[in-house]
Amino acid sequence: MNRTAANRMLKTLEDPPDERSIFILLTEDISGLLPTITSRCIIFEWDFSGPEELKLNIDPDSLNEMITGGLKKILDKPGNYKVSLDLSVKVLDFLEENAPDDSGSFKQQLADYRNTGATAAEIKKFESSLRARSRRKKDKYNNLGINMVFDIITAWLEDMLTVKLGADGKSMNFPDEYSYCKEHKDFLDERWIYNLLKDIERNRSYLKFSIYHELALDSIFLQLQSRGSIKGKKSKVELR
Repeated sequence: MNRTAANRMLKTLEDPPDERSIFILLTEDISGLLPTITSRCIIFEWDFSGPEELKLNIDPDSLNEMITGGLKKILDKPGNYKVSLDLSVKVLDFLEENAPDDSGSFKQQLADYRNTGATAAEIKKFESSLRARSRRKKDKYNNLGINMVFDIITAWLEDMLTVKLGADGKSMNFPDEYSYCKEHKDFLDERWIYNLLKDIERNRSYLKFSIYHELALDSIFLQLQSRGSIKGKKSKVELR
């Protein structure tokens, strides 16, 4: 809404047609509304962007191949923490390269708004709103991508645990990795796997609060690197 429409809406909210009237206002950027309007509202937040919309540009096979290969390098090169940090950067670069490009839509919406006769101040505010919307969409996309990474790591750890408990490849998420998991099953003990799975879920929940994505990945990969460096030795250290 421009300022004229906002003031008209404000008057309607202040003087509704009757006592039974209920108004439902929808916005993608609440900062774009007048404070006098929001002060008269009960605020609810919903996320209407479905994961299917954001996931279209992420190739799950390529992502899975990258993560699986990276996890193998982590265990095959114990003590080399650069491998873990490089994997985090590689994942983020992959997500950046495949992020949805809405620059065309951004320019078109801005051009359309200019043609409405809006003032320079209103155009600037609308542009800021569009940029904020674009950032939120990108954050949702990155969160989805990191969640997919966590899903792959979780499935991989489950496979390692499955092999350690004596199951065959038919019970695995990635049956083709049976030989590798069997060869490296002593790198990770059961209790440590359970603790790391809990830590993955904890980091997954932090994504809702816009945790620094690289930090979330580093936390998991470095724990794997640290554990892989003991190569078969059991440890009494537990994650807290």
